[in-house]
Amino acid sequence: MDTIFFERQQAALCAQHALNMLLQGDYFSATDLAEIARRLDQEENVVLDSSSRNLKSVNMDDSGYFSVQVLSEAVKAFSLDLVSITHPSVADVRKDPLKEKAFICNQSEHWFTLRKFGDQWFVLNSVKAGPELISDTYMGMYLYQLEQAGYSIFIVRGLLPECEADQVISMCPVQQQALPPKQAAAKAGVMGGIGRRLGSIVEDLSKKQMIRINHQIHAPMRTRKNFSSEPFNSPNNVTIPTRRRSCFPQLQDRQALRLKSLDPSQNVKVRNIPIQLIDSESDIKAKREAFLNNMK
Repeated sequence: MDTIFFERQQAALCAQHALNMLLQGDYFSATDLAEIARRLDQEENVVLDSSSRNLKSVNMDDSGYFSVQVLSEAVKAFSLDLVSITHPSVADVRKDPLKEKAFICNQSEHWFTLRKFGDQWFVLNSVKAGPELISDTYMGMYLYQLEQAGYSIFIVRGLLPECEADQVISMCPVQQQALPPKQAAAKAGVMGGIGRRLGSIVEDLSKKQMIRINHQIHAPMRTRKNFSSEPFNSPNNVTIPTRRRSCFPQLQDRQALRLKSLDPSQNVKVRNIPIQLIDSESDIKAKREAFLNNMK
């Protein structure tokens, strides 16, 4: 894209930059366009009565902005015309914009150019770092977005001057470069490649994610291997829920010990580990006497 003539923004001279990038050369200066604007103001005041004459220019201002009348008059020197895309005579352009050679766009006093070199379209916007390649598939969408955003779009009709960029890109088309992840995500946010309804989170998921989520939803609940699915019934009709036993094994141990103390005649097994019962007071006294007798 080094062969494409490109001008960076200076002051508010975007109209000058848009024209020079359209024609691919340093053809117009701010002085040239200001002279055209003054001449148009004089011609307009001639046909107006004294009460309606413009005391201030309507075709330019001190910042460097120029009206579409100035741009239209400037390109006439190259036998070119600017036609609004809303004009009934060019209604077919919206359906097939690729057959055109160039567009000039304006919004909020900013001008930029869309031009074809070879068979490829480029955005020539002076506030950007350089020319931006735009695919044929996206070209129609891009023009539609500009219209929806309030841009005025003008078709450039006529034979554009020959330029080096047109010849070079015709022989060696520019390859589309992959955007960095952050820029690609930002661009996809404007118009992503996946068709979906706005605000639908589930539709943003990939097919594999949907299958995995579906399996998780319908999969049976997993239980611990060492426990029965039946409730644990104690001799005193105290029930420990299965879910609590599965999720809180330590709590189950404490509960089992408490149940054992209620019915000391049974050995209670907790998690397959036998728990020795505590001897009663009479058993302890008998063992003590037997031990003392053995010592004599």
